[in-house]
Amino acid sequence: MKKSGLLSANRVFLASDYTQYPTSDIEDIIGKEPYIKLVNACYGLSADAKINGKNIKDGDVLHSVENVLSSNSEIRFDHYRPSMYMIQNPDIWTEKDISSALDRFEKLCTDINEAL
Repeated sequence: MKKSGLLSANRVFLASDYTQYPTSDIEDIIGKEPYIKLVNACYGLSADAKINGKNIKDGDVLHSVENVLSSNSEIRFDHYRPSMYMIQNPDIWTEKDISSALDRFEKLCTDINEAL
């Protein structure tokens, strides 16, 4: 819709506009390491089952995490479960964990406000 001109370009906000990757999801705005920390806590993954950054692709955090978790038959990945965990456990991250994410979200909010 943005490319076709059906919607004004300043009224369409893509996650990739706030990351350095050509395609992105909201999880990429959060960032790889913070999202991995969230998912590990959310699913209560033990030390040997924890996701690490080696198998997670920058710019495709969501799908990479989903692929890693699909190899664990005891876990059924749900896109909403980490969100709910974050809401119920707002202290999951330190400010240091998410300082870059906060910058990206601030830019998104600024852009939304300017479009209003």
